[in-house]
Amino acid sequence: MIGRPGPRQRRAVFFLLAISVFAISYYVGNRNKTGDAVPISGVVMRPPTPAPEFQLFDQSNEPFSQERLQGSWNLLVLDPQSGTASPAFHRMVQVYNRLAIESELQRQTLFIYAPRESSDDIKVGAGRLGPNFLALHGTEQNVDETFSRFGVSDITDSFTLYLIDPEARIHALFTDVQDAATIAADLKAIISNQNP
Repeated sequence: MIGRPGPRQRRAVFFLLAISVFAISYYVGNRNKTGDAVPISGVVMRPPTPAPEFQLFDQSNEPFSQERLQGSWNLLVLDPQSGTASPAFHRMVQVYNRLAIESELQRQTLFIYAPRESSDDIKVGAGRLGPNFLALHGTEQNVDETFSRFGVSDITDSFTLYLIDPEARIHALFTDVQDAATIAADLKAIISNQNP
């Protein structure tokens, strides 16, 4: 006949349970931490935040909203200036070109340029870069609403690049002070880490 465990045995069982729970929690926490934490020069959003709703058009005049962000990685810049000579357009082209040696990565990423004011030069320039480089445009009201929803001020010349994941969530931010080589390396690190 088995007797009832004594106080010492109960403490030993509780101690072993506590150690087991701690060990499992530590393992799970570190596994998720290493799988998610990629050191980059930009800012990683934790957790990623859903991209705001917007309604614009691409250079082929096809509707483009946050729904089209789903299923691919997206690098989006909202340019308070406009034109193919603007620093934001130039930075996007540089990042795009830096990823040319990573052709698979370049193919699975949309590069989306949305200027405050569109022009035929912008549409033609984006079209020459390939099917994954898009120039968005829309009515003045729709463009203003899009800029506002992404938090872009009317009185700034600086720009932010938004890395949006395949679930249409803002995953990371890069500022205009970060150079193209650094941004391209960060994109490679983040996307490779998320798609092992």
